[in-house]
Formats: sequence, C-alpha cells, structure tokens
Amino acid sequence: MIVFAVIAKPWYIIMYKIHAQDFINIFFGFQNVTRFLTPEHKIGSQVYYNIPIILGGFFHGAYSAAWLLAFF
Repeated sequence: MIVFAVIAKPWYIIMYKIHAQDFINIFFGFQNVTRFLTPEHKIGSQVYYNIPIILGGFFHGAYSAAWLLAFF
C-alpha cells in the first residue's frame, strides 16, 4: 500500500495543482461517485443487479470457491 501511495500520490498532487477544485469535483465527484450510482446502460439499472457484482468484487476468492464447489 505504501508503494502504491508513493507512486500514485504525485500524480494526484500535480493534477490538483493544475486543475484545482475542478479536479476534485470532476474526477472524484463525477467519475467515481456519480458513475457508480447512476446507470449508463439499461442492463444493471436495477438495484438487485449490482449486489452480486459488488459482493463478487469484495469477496472474489469466496465467490470463486462457491462457484467451484457448486459445479465440481
């Protein structure tokens, strides 16, 4: 995690110095939060569609193990 922070942090600092508050509003506000909360396509527009996707992302090892146990 420290290596990631050392590599990534300078980019965030430079972008903030160049674009100021617009960087925070657009990059974090729109690109991360708004795009996560609002659907761009018809598929996945229901709330129940995203639950297994999010759980699969958080618990991909357990999700894969359950899938393997179910089919083998």
